[in-house]
This record gives sequence, structure tokens and C-alpha cells, in this order.
Amino acid sequence: TIGAGQTKQMEEQFAGNGVNNIQIYMWSENNDEDAPQLSFTQDMMKKFVNKFGDHIEAIEMDAYGNSGKAYLDAAKQDETYANFYQQGVNNGAFTVENVKLKEGRTFTGDELNNASNAAVVSDKFVDNMWGGDYAGAIGRSFTADFGNDQTASYTVVGVYTYQIDAQSLRSMDQKDIKSMSTPMFVPYKNVTQSPYLDLSGYPDGYDP
Repeated sequence: TIGAGQTKQMEEQFAGNGVNNIQIYMWSENNDEDAPQLSFTQDMMKKFVNKFGDHIEAIEMDAYGNSGKAYLDAAKQDETYANFYQQGVNNGAFTVENVKLKEGRTFTGDELNNASNAAVVSDKFVDNMWGGDYAGAIGRSFTADFGNDQTASYTVVGVYTYQIDAQSLRSMDQKDIKSMSTPMFVPYKNVTQSPYLDLSGYPDGYDP
């Protein structure tokens, strides 16, 4: 809890440094695996938005899932593959993380609320899977292998530009680029069963 005086002081300090974009991170508290609890409640979110709503561009929710390898089919007979790590998000995440789409779209309200198998993948992912055909990748399905006999099928709805600095790219050979693991974004509820805040009605929130 921050008092009004301290809030004003922080605002002046940030303004003095030319800062106009502040990100606040919150996460769920899980002391009991059978009953995870939110440390930031729905009521707290309402109060936060009521006070600062005019200054909020987006609210992000995310949860990191497992990493794995994607194949064109469940049999994995083709040598074509792409490495990824799964990240469950709401649409606010694309704004907060400055994710730029090359093709397709982010998630619909139905996809977010029903934990669909929709996925937004990177251009590097598409380079490996479909030879860089970004437009053609939209609507295509693939099998994600998470290891330990755990697999799932996903359908591409969007392709984003994966940001990598030029120096790092110059130090990589073709084998490194091929094996690069990039985020695969899926609806937040598809990667976690923890309690979540209903962000419908909030700035760039749960419903698009």
C-alpha cells in the first residue's frame, strides 16, 4: 500500500526522468497447491482501474507453460520441426510486450474464455515449419510435443515478428537459428488452472 504523499513523490521522480510508461507486475500467491490464491484480487483490480484507468493502456496476464517441439503431424514422421516455449496470455499482453503481428490476429473472446487450441507463433517458428510462408501458416495445425508422452494440437491464428538483436543474430549459424526456441502464445486459461482475474471491460483486457 502506497500513501498519497509517496505516490505524488514517485510521480514527480518519474516525470523528472522523462518516464511516461510504467509497468506494474502482479502474480498469484500459491501456498497450497490444491487451493492457489490470488494475491491481487478482483476488487483490488477494480479500485486500481477506477483510480488510474485514464492512464492505463493495457492490462497483461500471462502464465508460462512447458517448452517443447512442434511437428507437422502427430506421428512426427517428417523431420520438419520448431522449438518453442509456451506462454499463456490475454490480448493485453501483446500491447504490453509490444508484439508486432506479421499476419493473422490475436485471440477472440471465445478463444480466451474457452481455453481453445488457438496459437500465435513467431516468424522463426513459421520459417522452420512452413518455409517462411507467413500468410499460408494461418489456419494450419501442428502437434506440440512436451515430452513424457504429452502432446497437444494447435491451430495458428497469428504470426508475430520475433525480436532478436543483430549482434546475437550474427553470432548464430544456421543450426543455431534452426534450433532457436521462441514463445508460442496461447489463451491464458489454456496453460493454467490457477485462479485468474476476469479482465472483461478493462483497457485492452481479457475480451478483445
